[in-house]
Amino acid sequence: MDDQQLGSMVLALMKRALAVPLPEKLPDELRGKVPEHAVREYEQYHRFVPGEGFFVPQLLRQQAPDLYRDLRRFWSLKPSRQIEAVPYLGDHYFREQRPLQQMILRFVSEVSEDAFDVPKRETLVEPVYLQILEHAANREDRLGILEHDIGKLRVSDAGYQRLLDLAQEWGNADPELRVALVRALAHGRNDNKPPRAVGEFLLEAAANDSSVETRRAAISYWQIAYLGRDAVVPTYLRVLDNSLRERDWAIASTVIRVVGIKWKDLGAVPDIIRALDTTDQATRALAVTALENIVGMDMASIPANVQVFSIDYEKEAVDPDALARLERAASRWKAWWSEEGKAILSREGADEFKRRAQSLYKERPVGDRSGVGDDPNVSRRQ
Repeated sequence: MDDQQLGSMVLALMKRALAVPLPEKLPDELRGKVPEHAVREYEQYHRFVPGEGFFVPQLLRQQAPDLYRDLRRFWSLKPSRQIEAVPYLGDHYFREQRPLQQMILRFVSEVSEDAFDVPKRETLVEPVYLQILEHAANREDRLGILEHDIGKLRVSDAGYQRLLDLAQEWGNADPELRVALVRALAHGRNDNKPPRAVGEFLLEAAANDSSVETRRAAISYWQIAYLGRDAVVPTYLRVLDNSLRERDWAIASTVIRVVGIKWKDLGAVPDIIRALDTTDQATRALAVTALENIVGMDMASIPANVQVFSIDYEKEAVDPDALARLERAASRWKAWWSEEGKAILSREGADEFKRRAQSLYKERPVGDRSGVGDDPNVSRRQ
């Protein structure tokens, strides 16, 4: 059986599965193998999903034993063989209607994931996704590929170029699709470095795009890893400075997460210190957490009574004690930076700066009656 015949067989199996109604209750042979919540999910949702029996043949064992046998035979093939049906199904996506189109996309996604170590996976799957992104009438299918599927592939340079062309073509005609596409471009993989043109596009979008959501999607840890710290971080810090002035907390928080918490960039400390003066509690909490990460502190080294990163400041009502901890942490960092930290970093270097910063959680400076926290068991002196 060649690849065309395999794809034709899969499509025929999908159509046969669509014609068989699913049982109202999960069959006993499955009921005993899944947790109770999965039983409820099937009865409330999955039994109404068109073609579910194609992907879970046991659902059809009683209603359609011949189809069940044929499906079992196909799914017993190795993923390296199953994935060879993808090009044929990709072509037929445009010839079929819903819900077959949805089944085809689900098949491509699931089989591609199962075949993660098959060398020719990308050459079979990438063209199908790109063709659908460029020409599909259904935007939900485009969104699904951008949000869930394309990032799992090692996209080729030619594929990245086609995605860049789409970003330019779509413009602001469909903001949600554009954000999803930018996020997909910014999605990083250790084994798949995109062309430099992608990084330059994302850096420009992060700094100047008119859409807040697009700017947020373009700000990425992987940009720093791919283009280098000096090419990216100064731009991100200018974005942070602008966002703090404009009270754009969503952008400010994104930059702090990427540059401070994930990248741990020591050069970002002055800008993150300024973020402690914001009126947005979530942004201030992120700034404290970023400073702790930059100087090499982790959860185990921070006394529980002064931790701020575990607090959900986006809730409407925040525990007053939590706000008090945040206020003390922000005040201590600001005071130490202006009185000692800035000079230490400039004169004595990164290692001494980090060591002395960590002592903020162990010492009480002369004249400071607030301490790190209110727990008498917290050491004040080393």
